[in-house]
Amino acid sequence: VVLEGKAIFECAQIELFNRIAKRENAFWYDLGKGKAVKITSEGWCVVDVPILFRRYSHQQPQLMPTTEGSPSRIFEYLNIDDKHQLLIMVVLISCFIPDIPHPIFHPHGPQGAGKTTLCRIIKMICDPSSLETLIPPKDLAQLVQVIAHHHVCVFDNMSGLPQWMSDILAQACTGGGFSKRRLFTDDDDVIYQVKRCIGINGINLLISKPDLMDRTILLHLERINPDTRIDEKKLWENFRKDIPGILGGIFNVLVKAMRNYPDVKIDKLPRMADFAKWGYAIAEALGRSGSDFLDAYQRNVER
Repeated sequence: VVLEGKAIFECAQIELFNRIAKRENAFWYDLGKGKAVKITSEGWCVVDVPILFRRYSHQQPQLMPTTEGSPSRIFEYLNIDDKHQLLIMVVLISCFIPDIPHPIFHPHGPQGAGKTTLCRIIKMICDPSSLETLIPPKDLAQLVQVIAHHHVCVFDNMSGLPQWMSDILAQACTGGGFSKRRLFTDDDDVIYQVKRCIGINGINLLISKPDLMDRTILLHLERINPDTRIDEKKLWENFRKDIPGILGGIFNVLVKAMRNYPDVKIDKLPRMADFAKWGYAIAEALGRSGSDFLDAYQRNVER
């Protein structure tokens, strides 16, 4: 009891991070096993972890990134039309940027369109876990806890989105505080402060409430052509071999985006303003026009 009291009242409070962090003008990405990627506008490198990341039981170490690689290799494994690739790439890379609201990613379409594969690949790149996709919990407290324990939360094969869940997701993607009663107590609370990357998929369009729709990237997928479909074992074997290069390519883009970001000026910012500004910087870092990204994002919002 004495030691607990000293820890609470006499020691410095240390913030714990979940997979990504921002410290001293650098972004940090937790690889696990005591290693992290430090990303600045000057470059990126793998170092021993100098800050504290949480370790939940489901979390898995990430593969070591390589300095040579391209993030566009990911599209060899995704059923994404060329016209949507810039927007999807920005959404993916933005998942490595701490402390900003992230739009909810919502692929939908018929069975056999690769919705679950798309979500699993994003999860494996950004936040490897033994739980690659999630089944939505049945109550608010469990949902908040699940979201808090993942950096990227992907809810798979949903047939509907209840109003209470829609409200929680709207807060969780932009930043919100939640509490629940601590076990074995009558009055103590467990407080969750979350700002997470969230994906949901289903055959039908699941989102209808305007506040959540405004925070969503919608992506309609068509069935995969049988001539181009490959077996899952081969797909995942090849993809895992490409993860280090895809990751390294993402970090290379982030370095350039961090240099671009201070100069980004957008006349009319959309609802997800921080995401839009970073998206502009990322698009420029990819060698595309920031205006192309804004046009694609605006078309998605209007749709």
